[in-house]
This record gives sequence, structure tokens and C-alpha cells, in this order.
Amino acid sequence: MGRVIQDNPEHSCSFVISGRNYDFRDETDTNVWYKGTFSLQEDTTPRQFVGAISECPFPQYVGKTSMAIYRLENGTLTITGNEPGNPSAPLAFDTPDAARIELKRE
Repeated sequence: MGRVIQDNPEHSCSFVISGRNYDFRDETDTNVWYKGTFSLQEDTTPRQFVGAISECPFPQYVGKTSMAIYRLENGTLTITGNEPGNPSAPLAFDTPDAARIELKRE
């Protein structure tokens, strides 16, 4: 379980990884969810998460890629991503227009 940071107020979400598949669910706005596959680019600074969206409630995002950056510190995974289809990853974890989630392993 985790939390969506960029919204006010912050709220709960889940992010499940199984192999190379991911399943993100916003626990407050249940109309927001994404499923797909991902790869990690660990030779970049910050490291990048590249998520290909295979299912979601927004038709314009299905088949698109979401570029994100991630870090793992003190048991917390932080992922900050741009809108699907944007070919660039955010430059920083506090980029204003990017989505940011923080997750703790359960």
C-alpha cells in the first residue's frame, strides 16, 4: 500500500508488481487504475521506470508508455511519472505536473 502525493489531500493507493507486470489502483478515486508491463533503466540518474499501459479506463492511454523516475530509500519506493505518451521522464521527484506515489512493502 502507498499514497498518492500530488493530490490534495494525499490518499491511498496500491501498486502490485508480479514479474514484469504492474497493477496500480487509486484507492480513493476507484476510476483511476492502470495495468501493464514495465522495464527498469538502472544506468540513468535518477533510475527510470518505463511502464507500458495495456489496460486502464482512459482509452487515450492504452498502448502508451509512461516514463517515470524511481528511488528506493529506507524501505520506501517513490515513483514520479509524466503523463502517458510523454517521451521524457521527469527531471526531479518534485516536478509540479508529474504524478508521484510513495509505497511501503507489505
